[in-house]
Amino acid sequence: MNEEVKWALYQSNANRGARLVLTALADNANERGMVTLPVNKLATMTNLSRQAIGAAIDKLLAGRDLVEVSRQGKSVAYRLGCFDEQGNFNAGETAKEEA
Repeated sequence: MNEEVKWALYQSNANRGARLVLTALADNANERGMVTLPVNKLATMTNLSRQAIGAAIDKLLAGRDLVEVSRQGKSVAYRLGCFDEQGNFNAGETAKEEA
């Protein structure tokens, strides 16, 4: 189990469906904590509806367990909250507010 998944399971603020979505995102993140995963793929991985995934992502963003980095059309890139803006893993903290 990689460090990002361990963080999602044991140290994040997420619960229930949000934790499941965060774990799926963490399992697919690159070495700098960045992930772009289509909702359809998340739905298949988690067995959640598109609506449940959207609600989970909103909770993760509000709790700073996930940070939206960029958006192009329907594609959204996120950074896991255990990574800083430079892509350094920092499991002891969630993401800081971006200036």
